[in-house]
Amino acid sequence: MAVLENAEAVVPKLPIWQTTKAAYRDTFGNLGVVATAAAVPFGLSVLVDIALPEDAAGAALAVIRLFLTTAVVALFEIAWLRRLLLEESTARPGLVPPIGRRFRVFVGYSLLLTVLYVPAIFFQVVLVETAQASPVTFGIFIFILYVTASYLIARFSFVAPWIALDAPQRLSGSWHRTQRNGLRILIAYCLTALPLVLLLAVFGVIIAAVSPDLAAQMENGVSDGGAFWFVVIGGNALFYLYYALSCAVLAHAFCTLTGWRRDRRELLERFE
Repeated sequence: MAVLENAEAVVPKLPIWQTTKAAYRDTFGNLGVVATAAAVPFGLSVLVDIALPEDAAGAALAVIRLFLTTAVVALFEIAWLRRLLLEESTARPGLVPPIGRRFRVFVGYSLLLTVLYVPAIFFQVVLVETAQASPVTFGIFIFILYVTASYLIARFSFVAPWIALDAPQRLSGSWHRTQRNGLRILIAYCLTALPLVLLLAVFGVIIAAVSPDLAAQMENGVSDGGAFWFVVIGGNALFYLYYALSCAVLAHAFCTLTGWRRDRRELLERFE
């Protein structure tokens, strides 16, 4: 299928700082919409964390957790992306997210892109257990693998808004549209996450100072009690805030690099 519009002769450059600011503006300016879109997925994510904690033994359980988490988050990302890209009453997310072909395709591509992190995760687990590398060499190697995977995902990320608009494209279409901008998109994602990382660090320091016992329980990954619920609910809230911000970054990058405008419903009708 042809892309939405012919590519411009000159490849535009994504304005990193403006994109980051716009992501925060759109997200915090529409917290009610974000909360509605996230309500059911957030609850499901909490249930997944309770039933399948991160330290659950067995590769099979880890795969199941990955699939369930990807599917649940996809419910939120589809709804929020449609609201960002269409800005019309029909795109306003409801409390109960629909599950159909759009959802299945979105989850499939999300899982496919997640596979790009497998080499980094594999070497992180294997090299730590076998201690075959020095800490510095090991850290640099794993960092390079994660950055490479993140860059590739940034290049392929436009498949998500295309699917949300019911106009799916091939991965090659996203690769073409993001040429010379993959690193810019990745930096925008990192800048968007930075305030949340700093907030989490400050919060951790405060918890350690006020309640050392609670901090110790959180660090040791307790599976019950107040610390467990605090980590599960607070952690998911922070994750969903980042999901919302990253979708906003993606939507702005998509509009900038493809020429999509939020009032251009006639383009979407070609694919319905």
